[in-house]
Amino acid sequence: MLRSPHTFLTLPVEQQLTVLWAEGIFLAARWEAHNRVYLYYLGSFFTEVSCDQRQRNRLSTRACTTGECLTEYASDVQLDDLLLP
Repeated sequence: MLRSPHTFLTLPVEQQLTVLWAEGIFLAARWEAHNRVYLYYLGSFFTEVSCDQRQRNRLSTRACTTGECLTEYASDVQLDDLLLP
């Protein structure tokens, strides 16, 4: 598992997506104009992937360790599900 958002963001795009699908926990999705934004949890940080739904392209990836990227999903995400016993 990756240890930092910086490590994740320095990976090539294809590897970022491979890591997300293999190790990430999908939490939620939201609309932003014509883009669909997907939120994943990678153990120590969150990642958003923005995709253009018209062209089926990934537009950007953003990683964060604080709640700044969570506010848009506040009503949809249950963080208690991520806590280990």
